[in-house]
Amino acid sequence: MAFRSLVPNTKPPSMLLTTWEGVRRGGKAPEFNSVSYHGKINENEWVVKISSMEPVSDEWLEKVFDGQVTWVYRKEWDAYPVLPPTTEFPPVKVDTGFYYVNAFEPFISTMETETIAARNVVDLLFNEQYGSSICGSRISGSPPLWFPPTLASKRIP
Repeated sequence: MAFRSLVPNTKPPSMLLTTWEGVRRGGKAPEFNSVSYHGKINENEWVVKISSMEPVSDEWLEKVFDGQVTWVYRKEWDAYPVLPPTTEFPPVKVDTGFYYVNAFEPFISTMETETIAARNVVDLLFNEQYGSSICGSRISGSPPLWFPPTLASKRIP
């Protein structure tokens, strides 16, 4: 990939990320969101992953990689969903012992937030079933189901 701002003989980065900062100031959208080198296939070929809002043309690839593109595999992923604003969300707790992990999907859609949502659902289920949580202490505001006799006089806030 042509890195025009690098000093000659400087090792290029293995990943490039762009932002929409220029767009926010009235400029044009970046040509790609990310470019990352994933590994060398042989002496002259690399696996390069490019994420962009629009399909990347063969001409763009030839220009950016100085005509050294030997093959291309395209995968449309739709990794950047446009979520319309909303004020209505489905309930997390649907019924006793039944939870909807994806309730936050209309608000924010990432694998990381889904992981946190799943962890929170497990915590709610533990609280519902055992009066405890993943880390042992109960969720604040929920009355404990049972206290051992030694803690009966010491209520946990």
